[in-house]
Parts: sequence; structure tokens; C-alpha cells
Amino acid sequence: MIKLSHVHKIYQTNDFTQHALEDISIELPSYGMVFVSGKSGCGKSTLLNIIGGIDHPSKGDVYYQHQKMDFKNQSILNSYRLNEISFIFQKFNLLANEYVSHNVSIQGMITGQKMNHVDVLDCLNQVGLSDYSGHLANQLSIGQQQRVAISRALFKNSRILIADEPTSNLDSQNSLAIFNLLKAYSKDHLVVVASHDADMIQLFSDMTIYMVDGRITSIESKIIHHDESTVETKNDSTKKVSGLFIFMKALGFIKQRRMKSLFSIILGLLTIVFFGISLTFLTMDKNQMVIDSLIQNSINHVRIVNSNTEAYTNTYDGEAFGGSYRNIDPMFKEELHLRWSPFTTEIKNFDQFDLTFMHGSAPTNYDEIAITDYIGHRTILESFDDQTSLGDLIGMEFTFNVAGRDSSFIIVVTGIIQTDFSRKNQYGMNPSDILSDSYYVRDGFIDFHLNDMIYANGSFTLEYLDKHVQSLNFVVDGSYPTIVKESKLLAGINLKVVTESGMTRLDSLLLQDNEVILPLHYYNVLFRDTNDFITKENLNSSHIEYGSEFTLEYKDQRLINQPEYRKEVILKGIIYDDLHEPMEDNFDNYDYKASNIILSDTLFNEFTDGYDLSYQYLLNIKSFDAYQFFQRHYSAVNNTLETDIIVTPFDSTYVGFIRNIQRLSDLFIMVCVTFAVFSIIFIYYNTSSNIELHKKEIGIYRSMGLSRLNIFELFIIENIINLIIIIPSALYVIYLFTQSLNKNVVLDNYQMELLKLTQSNVIFIILFTVILLMISISAPLINLLKKTPVEIIRLD
Repeated sequence: MIKLSHVHKIYQTNDFTQHALEDISIELPSYGMVFVSGKSGCGKSTLLNIIGGIDHPSKGDVYYQHQKMDFKNQSILNSYRLNEISFIFQKFNLLANEYVSHNVSIQGMITGQKMNHVDVLDCLNQVGLSDYSGHLANQLSIGQQQRVAISRALFKNSRILIADEPTSNLDSQNSLAIFNLLKAYSKDHLVVVASHDADMIQLFSDMTIYMVDGRITSIESKIIHHDESTVETKNDSTKKVSGLFIFMKALGFIKQRRMKSLFSIILGLLTIVFFGISLTFLTMDKNQMVIDSLIQNSINHVRIVNSNTEAYTNTYDGEAFGGSYRNIDPMFKEELHLRWSPFTTEIKNFDQFDLTFMHGSAPTNYDEIAITDYIGHRTILESFDDQTSLGDLIGMEFTFNVAGRDSSFIIVVTGIIQTDFSRKNQYGMNPSDILSDSYYVRDGFIDFHLNDMIYANGSFTLEYLDKHVQSLNFVVDGSYPTIVKESKLLAGINLKVVTESGMTRLDSLLLQDNEVILPLHYYNVLFRDTNDFITKENLNSSHIEYGSEFTLEYKDQRLINQPEYRKEVILKGIIYDDLHEPMEDNFDNYDYKASNIILSDTLFNEFTDGYDLSYQYLLNIKSFDAYQFFQRHYSAVNNTLETDIIVTPFDSTYVGFIRNIQRLSDLFIMVCVTFAVFSIIFIYYNTSSNIELHKKEIGIYRSMGLSRLNIFELFIIENIINLIIIIPSALYVIYLFTQSLNKNVVLDNYQMELLKLTQSNVIFIILFTVILLMISISAPLINLLKKTPVEIIRLD
């Protein structure tokens, strides 16, 4: 059954070398009682340990059932010890704090077998200890403990029983009884006994191996022949270590060290809490935080403006965007005043822009407009009586004036949009709240009406050499002169123009892009001396310097952030008004239509569209991939250099707030690192002390077939049980902290959605805890589990 071939066992400590076994070659039978005899220190125990698989040879081979045993293969060794071997140790190696019955039945418990208490008592009765089953092992005498160890080995009923001095602490009567038991057991099992009791060897030995100084000196055998096929055994080689046993043993470890376990739980809880809070700060997505905070405060739209020129942008398109023009002229209907708003917002798709209509519906053409509840309430307050409701405004007509446009047109109110204007005092809206304080029209509304514009609303300056003409110095028919579009001036106006080719009608003249027509007075001031002014009597083409270049500068004073627009232009002709001619500094009787500078449509559009009306965008963050847009354009978070930036209502205090949050985050990280270090040290110390307390027990379990992984699982489960309490508690504390912080963080009267305990945060927290646990447990266990079972037992 077992064969040893040229086995050596060498112990090396520093410069000292000890040969415990030298060139041992022997073959043992499948059953029978084999004695190993010799003086103390001759190598008997070492030989038994190698046969039992709890120690390994330095050289040579060991065979079991004709198969070479690989001592580097822990799986094979664990199965061999679990299923094939039982030990009676010289020092008993009982579980001191367990009951006698528990010690006897431990091997069955390890493999998950259901224990029959009657069988346990019967086994104890064979060694005369049936009355002691309820005693703790450490309450027994030395001789009684030795008999419990014998009973444990017999109860396992393994193929091979190894007994190292099994009767060394027994009297002759009990010794004889024990050897009778072992002899009976050896009829169908192999029993290998280390003993120097010559009388017992003579009475019971089937085979005797004599050893001196680690060598076999002789072998005496009474076994003539044995047939292995006749050997009967109750052993089941497929037994495995029970997970329930590992779990229950881990619980036992916790019970033995209640205070340390409690302290571990408290320290672990604090560590995970501070780590979790630090993690929520570190993973705080500032863009998403702003988006969530806006939505939480019912702010679904933000502005996009130009950060470099303070002019507004005009580059975005899509259903999530609404273009907002800045208005200058108020709207009136006779004596009734529709509340003036600084903005008119064009919406491409009202259904997609997330607006709620309290009354009516969205405008469908360019003669309709929707207003907000804020504008509606202010309109009623300023122009109507208390009996008027918001719904009464639907269908009312008002006069609308577009900034930069010379005429008015009628619009109809079709809808009232619900906003959150009540957050602010209705008499003083937040300037950034253009959602509440804006008119709403169809996309293209402004361009449609600007296309009808004849006269611009700005002022001009003409420059030639050192001479200047400024429109603001003249008042004609109650208005300042300005620039005018040629094509729009033609209809219904009978003006004549003097050109290089002579007198012609305006409608027959086609201006080139940089050509202009001046009133006669402007020409005189710019190009002639005072005593040489041209009058209509002497006006002819030969007196005019056609083709002369001069500078035209235009600016609309009423529009905000408008630059002056300058360009070199060419004189094409002079306006001829045969009915009116202004005297110097007297335009009272002059025709306004003839007092303006006439430009080609292209040049007119260039002057007016070059700066255009002030324009900005509203972004609907609920119907758009707002996060990506914020990541690119939200300078308050990203310090972006983009020209176009997102503006939110709480930006004025946001940057400083984020800096304070960063400082708080750094503090939590420092505390987290401190607790993590203390936790690793404590758990390492706790595990080390636990190992120190249970190292003999660990060695016993290893000799009984528990693998290194089983031992590791035992300590892992002990700590996992603690974590079942720690992790949910820590996550709940972190959740309460984030909710409390969110509840108390208010910027400019807006509730901030600051921290979130996300699913990824929870995963990271669990991973951190597992890693912390693995580091703390692995370090002390690795050194211990490198040793063989017998080496671990000897550490005690």
C-alpha cells in the first residue's frame, strides 16, 4: 500500500544540518500492525509524519497505491490526509476548548457528515470515557486526553492509522487495552505505531522496523502474504471539506474574541464611511451636479453666451435650443400696455422644448406670440383691473416693435407659458431668468419682420479728410436721419438722383455693393467749402466729384454691446428734392425720405447684419445630451477657453463654493487615509493574534485534511461576517451624510444636488473593503500556510 524509496529528511537551521532520515526504503502492507521502534530522536516520528503526509521528504519518493505522491501538489496531499489518514499524536493535539464528543467526531464534522451521538459514545466507551463526552478536553487528565485522541483516530475509520507513542501516558492495564483495540482495527486497516515498548511489540506486531540515528537497521515481519483485494474499508475517498464547518468555525472564532471583533467592526465602519465620503467627493461630477441641481430646482433651461466679446452667439441649431433676441422697443395696444420684456425667444419645436402652457397654445405663424405667466401677471397688474385673469389675455392684439426696425405690426397672444417665476420677487426678476421674462415666437419670426425694414434705427458719421457729418446733429420731421435700404425705399417714393450720367429716377438706378447716394446738404458739408455750396439751381453732374471715397460709420445706440461698423464707400449720386432744400442747420421743412443715406441692399444688410440684434441661446437640458454640452461649454467647472459659455443662475457663487468643497474633500481624504492605515494595522494585528491563538488548532485541521485555502476561507469568513454588519451600516451613514449635505447646500436660494452615492461608488467601496481585508489577512496567513501541518503544530 505504502512504499518509501530512498527517502531523506534534512533539517537546515543556519549553519547546523540534521539528518532526521537517511536513505529510507521500505514497503508497508495494506493492513496489519506495523511498529517502528528505536530510541528517542532516532527518526520514528519524522518517518510517521512523512507517511501521514503532514511532512515532506527532502529527497526520495513516497508511493501510495502504486502512485507517486507529489508533495508539491497541495490538493493531492489534502485529499490524502482527509480521506486516507488518521493520527494519534504523541502530544494528542486535541481541541482544548471543545467538548470530548466534539473532538471525537471532528473529522466527520469537517466532511459534513451527520453525526450519530450513539456512535460517538460507543467509540468513547471502547477507551473507557463514555461518561466524559460532555467534558471539555482541557478538563481531562493527561491519560484521559490520550485516550480521547485514540478514540478520535478510531472513529474516523480511515485506511491508515498512524499512532505516535499512543500509550506513553497510560498504565499497563490501559496500554494493553488500547493495543488490543488497535490490533483489532489492523485486521482490515494499516496501523503504523511508533513505540519502544518491547513487550507490546512482541505481543502485537505484524511487522517491526528498527531505527537508529535516522536509518533502518532491521525489519522483522510476520506477514507471509496479504491480498489487498480482501481489505474492506468504510472509507469514502470522495469526501470533501464542508463549507458549513468552515462557517461555524469562523463564528466560533468571533465568539472567542467578542471585544476585538466589536472594535474591528467600529474601526472598519469609520474607515469605510470616510472612504465612501471621500470617494463621493472625488467622483463628484461637477457638470452632472449642476445639471441635476438645475432640474431639481425646476430650471430646465440655461443660457449660452459669448465670453470674449460679451456679444451673443448665433451658431447652435436643434430642437433643444431656442434663440433669444434682446428687445429694445416695448409693445403697446392703445392705452393698454403689454408688459415689456427684454427678450424675444424663437423656438423651432415647442413640443420638444419642454414648455408648459397654462392657457392657449404655441404660436403657429409670424403674427402670433406666447407670453409667460410672469409677463401676464405684470401686464394685468400694470394695465388691467383685478377682474382680469391670465386666460383673458389669450386672443388679445398688441403692437409689436422689433429693435432695429422702423415700423410696427400687430401680434396676437396665443398662449401663456408656466414658469417658476414665483421663486423670485415678481417685481424684481433675476436678470439671468430669461425663461420667465421673455416673449416666445416661432423660429424665424425676427428675420421675417426684419426683412420688411426700410430705415435702420442707428446713427451714422461721414468722414472725408478732416470733415465730418453726424446724423445726430440733424432732426428731420422729429427723427434723426439714418441709413436706408435702396429696394425698400423705391415703393411709393418718387425721388430723383443726379449721377455722373445726369438726372435719373431712383428706381432706374442699380447701386453696386459699396456705392451710396447722399443728400445734397451732406455732400456740401463733406466736400465743399461753406462759400462754395451747391444749390439745386446750379446742381449738375459737372459740379459733383463722383467716385470720391469717404468713410461711413454706423452704430445703433439702443442696442447693447454693439460695435461701430466702418467702411470705405464710393459716392454714386446726389438725392434731388425739387420741393425741399434745407438751409444750413435748418431741416424743419426738409423731406425725411430725402434726408437719409441710400445704400444698396447688400451694403445695408452688411451694416445692419454685421452686428445684428443681440442674440443668445437657451439650452433645454432635459431634451438634449446636456452633459456633453456642459463638459465643453461650462467654464465655471471646466475652465474652458471656448468662446461660447453656459451661464446658470448660481454661477456668481459657484466657483468659490467648489473651491471650499475641494478643501473639504482633501480633509476627508486625509482622514480616510489615516483610518485606512490604522485599519490595516489593526486587522493585521487582530488576524496575527488570532492566528497565534489558534495556530495549533490550524495545524491540527491541516493534518486532518483542511487545505491552505480552507484556512484562508476560515479567516475571510470571520471578517466577512463582520463586513455584513459594517458595509450596509457604512453605506447608510454615507447616504445620510450626502442627503444632509445636499439639503443644507443652498446657492442663491437654489438647492444644490451636490453628492450622489452612485452604484459605481458602492462597487468601489465594496472593492476597497475587500482589498483592505485581503491585505490585512493575507500578510500574516501567508507565512503560516507556507509551513507543513507538523511544522505549524510544533510552533505551539
